[in-house]
Amino acid sequence: MSSEQYFRQLWKDAFEQYFASTDEPSTRKALFKQIKTAEDFQKQLEQLATPGDLQTQLQTDKDKFEKFRKRHG
Repeated sequence: MSSEQYFRQLWKDAFEQYFASTDEPSTRKALFKQIKTAEDFQKQLEQLATPGDLQTQLQTDKDKFEKFRKRHG
């Protein structure tokens, strides 16, 4: 198994176990689902350098989703 395949499987398993054991908002789930490779993970880390960055991103995604729901019922 290549390191990329290993990462994908490790991330998938961790993702499933974490969300099965918590009641995370769907906005966080959507953010984590965007990460498919180690490179994707690194890009997210670079964009979210602080907890405030993460909170801002999550709020932005939540707001976009709420606007979508209002338009599309």
